[in-house]
Amino acid sequence: MAKKQSGVSLLLSEGDAAVMRLASNVQLDDLKMLGCRAGMQAGKLEPNQLPSDLKQRINIQAATEENSQIILIITFSLTASENEDDEKALLLFEATFWLKYLLVAPMELNAELVQLFGQRNGMLNIWPYWREFIQTMTARMDLPQLKVPLLSPGGLKFEKDSPDHPPKRATKKLAAPRKKPRT
Repeated sequence: MAKKQSGVSLLLSEGDAAVMRLASNVQLDDLKMLGCRAGMQAGKLEPNQLPSDLKQRINIQAATEENSQIILIITFSLTASENEDDEKALLLFEATFWLKYLLVAPMELNAELVQLFGQRNGMLNIWPYWREFIQTMTARMDLPQLKVPLLSPGGLKFEKDSPDHPPKRATKKLAAPRKKPRT
């Protein structure tokens, strides 16, 4: 499907076009943080230092209620270790968010479309809250402020669960900030 926007023709996949139709037919009704945690191994980090290997994982659970609501539960996890092969995280941040969308007009929904909607629209809606959580927690832990980058199209790589189900988990590699001298 080609869509004309500002004199530019965009080629959209069938799934993207369906997500755009759905996104124009919903309104975000409610959003909240269900839970969070942050921790670091005591004595393992030098003051004002972050480990160099940062890994972020995202899990999206999507469901509909009576074809009139979409519920998303999005869990973020960010771990930091000394190197890529190190399995033991020196830092851990996790947050789970709950989003509720209401359909403005009746629309036929299926599990794949709702999951894609969560990956595209849900992620755009919740990403700023995740970024703020990380910035706030690193400051409270007296660590260099870690700035999660803006979400860009194609910036997340979703893993396939199985051939029969759409992907639910994403990963994104982050760069650790440069060390700043403590004042």
